Amino acid sequence: MTGSYRRWRRAAAATNLAERAAIQYYRPGDDGDLYDVAIDGEKRTYPLLARRGWLAGRSDVSAVLGPYRDEKRTAVDEGVVASLRARRADRGGDDAGLWNGETYAVSATDADCPPFPVTRSDYFSGCSTAVGLDEELTRALYDADVPPDASDGALRGAIDALSLPRRERRFPDAASFFRSNLPPNVLGAGVLPVFDTGDGYATIRYRRSAGVAHYPEKVAVGVSGIVAPDSAGEPPSVRRALLTEFAEELFDAEGGDEDPLAHESVVRLERLLERGEAHLDFAAAACNALGANVLLCSLLFVESPAYYRYVRDGLSMNWEGSDPEWVALSDGDRLAELSDPRGIVPHSALCLFEGLRRLEDAYGVHSGLSFERRPP
Repeated sequence: MTGSYRRWRRAAAATNLAERAAIQYYRPGDDGDLYDVAIDGEKRTYPLLARRGWLAGRSDVSAVLGPYRDEKRTAVDEGVVASLRARRADRGGDDAGLWNGETYAVSATDADCPPFPVTRSDYFSGCSTAVGLDEELTRALYDADVPPDASDGALRGAIDALSLPRRERRFPDAASFFRSNLPPNVLGAGVLPVFDTGDGYATIRYRRSAGVAHYPEKVAVGVSGIVAPDSAGEPPSVRRALLTEFAEELFDAEGGDEDPLAHESVVRLERLLERGEAHLDFAAAACNALGANVLLCSLLFVESPAYYRYVRDGLSMNWEGSDPEWVALSDGDRLAELSDPRGIVPHSALCLFEGLRRLEDAYGVHSGLSFERRPP
């Protein structure tokens, strides 16, 4: 990675250039399966592909996966792994942070709605798909002298001239994301936590650290991570993955011998879930148009002000994030600002909008953010 490309890539990442280019690739016109939201008449499009049934919330978050086949699908591209190592080194990291543990992968997405069939895979295989597609598009933009801060209109004019053989072979159009033979991918899950503060409702945003593998220094709302097994052959559980990320990211409950699910934050939360004072619901699913990963979004709604105070006072973010901010759901202007497509992790945007929709539909709690979703 040359110094010139390194500097350009950093500047391009700051404007979500590759994500915006992926939008233009899959939207030659004004129709399609891309995720659109209008806020005060301003249309915002995110690099996410979904079907109508994928955006229908439900109470059972774990029922979105299945059937599960205990077989491992791998396809490691060593060139892509080398690129991943170079990107990590560029951010000041080292190979110790590159973990090729087992993950889950969605093997098909041709149904109109979940559940998605799942198999085992590994992190490098998933990255061989996602990072390979990302790096190919990013490098092509650089080689074409596209400015890092290029407008969406300029990207629309440039995208057709790019040579993207990997993407054109695997995902040439929006319909190719919805099929029964997906390559290995990294299954992601995120949750929008909403707390009753005793004086309204609030959620939490933060900035991802410079050392994370994906979307460094971007705005994130809630918590997210990879759905991965604790042991080989273990059936997937979105609930377990989300509660693990909750404890790790908000309470730094990782490392050592203690299971994050045994952390006091999760133990207390589990009691609330059992008593019906907290709810963990599926909100939406989508495919990342840039890297083809399947993303699951959920809502965690906690109706206990005492638990909100416990989280607020005990908040201790791990290395993945910094600058946490409690955001009142009544502050529609701030929520609109946070969801700017140039600054937010796309997965977080889906969690935010669809989490708020689920919150209103299922629990009658309204936010100050007025938005209209254009169903795919």
